[in-house]
Amino acid sequence: MSRILRNRITGELFRHSTLGDQVSAEARRRGEPWAANAATYARRAEAWYGSRPCRGDDLCVVFDEVFREA
Repeated sequence: MSRILRNRITGELFRHSTLGDQVSAEARRRGEPWAANAATYARRAEAWYGSRPCRGDDLCVVFDEVFREA
């Protein structure tokens, strides 16, 4: 799932190119029991919100909703 992309303007590498990647990384950062189900949370986030990555308050809302079910 993790694809590494390059910013077209600056040439910087993006680590988390999809919303699922961002959610999966957050689940692993939170540790157990979330880390064990990181792929499930990633699929849930992409099913609910699409695959475009987001930032800031939008990302906080996604995390709150996806991890609420845990």
